[in-house]
Amino acid sequence: MIRSRLVGVIGAGGPGTGCLVGPGLVLTSAHVVAGQGARVRLFRPLHGDDRTGEVVWCGTPQGTDDAALVRVTGPGWSGADAGPVRWGCFVTDRPKQRVEVWGLPNVVQRRGREIEVYQLTCEVNPGSGSVNGRHYCGVTQHPPTWTDRKGSPWGGPRAAPSSAGSCWSGWSPRTPRTSHTAPFWRCPPPNCTVTRAFATR
Repeated sequence: MIRSRLVGVIGAGGPGTGCLVGPGLVLTSAHVVAGQGARVRLFRPLHGDDRTGEVVWCGTPQGTDDAALVRVTGPGWSGADAGPVRWGCFVTDRPKQRVEVWGLPNVVQRRGREIEVYQLTCEVNPGSGSVNGRHYCGVTQHPPTWTDRKGSPWGGPRAAPSSAGSCWSGWSPRTPRTSHTAPFWRCPPPNCTVTRAFATR
């Protein structure tokens, strides 16, 4: 479900990941872009076609609504507009809810090669982080080898889309700074969809 919606985003806050949530509309993290009205670079892995985009809505960087909507400017991507996503949220506190997270993390990038995609399998205990509107995604697969103490292996997948079943269930605004075993932070959709400015874009 997510592969065709995955988008790379390069903004004033650095590289990140985005997700096509509607025709010509990309969701990414607010701290990746410079604010509403800013221009960013967009690309789709393996498609070799770059686009520019304009930030039409921007939440609060590092806040519970750390998200931004980017409108693709110029011609759209062929076959990329898969229509609106199906939003979903957990309606249970039962632990070990399975989630998939897609992104473009540092750990799989190699100099001189195309930007690579990484698909993570995680588990979420819905009660953890619920006071501040966050979930923690514990990585269930074997962690990657990472020796760079100055950076994070997960750097790059900020705003990486996640799904639970057939529904798009959130995005990852922040990733661990150094640990390859620490859980992702994941924001459920209601954190920004309740904002009128977001919903009307």
